[in-house]
Amino acid sequence: MGAEYAIGGSVINTGRELTQFRGDLTNTWSDVMIGNAGAALGCSLRVLGPYDVARQFNFHMMQWRRQ
Repeated sequence: MGAEYAIGGSVINTGRELTQFRGDLTNTWSDVMIGNAGAALGCSLRVLGPYDVARQFNFHMMQWRRQ
C-alpha cells in the first residue's frame, strides 16, 4: 500500500483500522502503528529501491516498538 500510495498509505491504513474498531484501543493502536510502519517501508522501497532492504526494514518496522 505504501509503495502505491506513498504517505497516503498510512492515512488509508489508519482510516481502515479505525472503521474496524471493536472497543479494544490497545489492539487498534498496535494495528495502526504496525500498518503505518509497513506502509512507510513500502514507500521507502519504491523510492530508494531494494538495495538496502535490511536497513530500511529495521528503520521502519523496529521504530514503532520504541514508542
